[in-house]
Amino acid sequence: MSEEKLLRTVGLKEIFALMINGIIGAGIFALPATAAKMLGLASPIAFVAAGIFTLTLVLCFAELSGLYDRTG
Repeated sequence: MSEEKLLRTVGLKEIFALMINGIIGAGIFALPATAAKMLGLASPIAFVAAGIFTLTLVLCFAELSGLYDRTG
């Protein structure tokens, strides 16, 4: 059986996805000020809680991806 190679290309669809990702990702620079305004002194706790939640999701995806030996 021949092994398929991973194609490393960026097309129009990927360019749009990267642009949208950049626009949404830029919100991280405004979020701390908004969170501090809304939550006051509890905003660092909220960021830590969100980080723990995100870490849990990342570890689930890492475990799942370890079950597959091929791309795609």
